[in-house]
Amino acid sequence: MTERRLTEREQYLKELGERIPKVVKQQDGYEPGFLNVTEAIERVVSKYSVPPPYTDLENQRLLETFLGDSTPLSAHSASQISLHLAQEFKARGDNYSKTFTSIFPPLIVAVQTALCQYVNSRNFAMPSATCLSMTDDLGFRS
Repeated sequence: MTERRLTEREQYLKELGERIPKVVKQQDGYEPGFLNVTEAIERVVSKYSVPPPYTDLENQRLLETFLGDSTPLSAHSASQISLHLAQEFKARGDNYSKTFTSIFPPLIVAVQTALCQYVNSRNFAMPSATCLSMTDDLGFRS
């Protein structure tokens, strides 16, 4: 069986498609096994009944509790917290109108706030989560 010849338009589109660079989604560094968000939330909820005072020391303690005893707080673990929360946000949110504060309990909102303070005070670069669309990202940061 012979292959059919491409029409002039099909040939043009094929050539055009070969010249257009393909969009390659950049990796954000998300490591699926790094953190169990459900266990991390349980650790924070069992230790704190209300969000702790907003101080550098308390923010660091809150993040260390979220990570657990076996993982030290660092630039890498901070980025993993953010990426894991983004994945969880995506899994829990069913549409673009959801915000972080509407999906997570106040203690986890405090974790996100503590994370922002920790990262900003140390000038760490945080990757954008590739799992989030632009509208999801706006909700995640709200």
